[in-house]
Amino acid sequence: MMAYGDETYTKEWSALLNGVGDYVKANTGISAHSHGWCGHIAHYNPDSTTVAIERVLSVKPKAIVVPVLVAHDEMFQVKIIGDGIAKIKNSKEVVVYKPDAILPDPNVSQWVINISREYVAKVQDSYVQK
Repeated sequence: MMAYGDETYTKEWSALLNGVGDYVKANTGISAHSHGWCGHIAHYNPDSTTVAIERVLSVKPKAIVVPVLVAHDEMFQVKIIGDGIAKIKNSKEVVVYKPDAILPDPNVSQWVINISREYVAKVQDSYVQK
């Protein structure tokens, strides 16, 4: 799994991705997982992608790369992750990847709308009380 990452929340992001990986292992035929970063935490360097894939390939013959990103962006899905995959020997044979994102997801979209409305109401209420 490739995520944007955040230096402030590395522990939480790592725990989330490990939890997702453990869930996938428990509920599918996939028996190994790893994660890496593609955002500012990795300085937008594709090497984090390469390292994460190599961890899986050290125990499995193929790796599936899943971008855990909220939107599609050529910079991340194609350039950073794609360049990291390209560094893998025989990548076309040993790496499965589709540049994708977890949005649009109606639940996430609705959460953004709800939280935005909530904060707009708080700001408006603070002006009314002054």
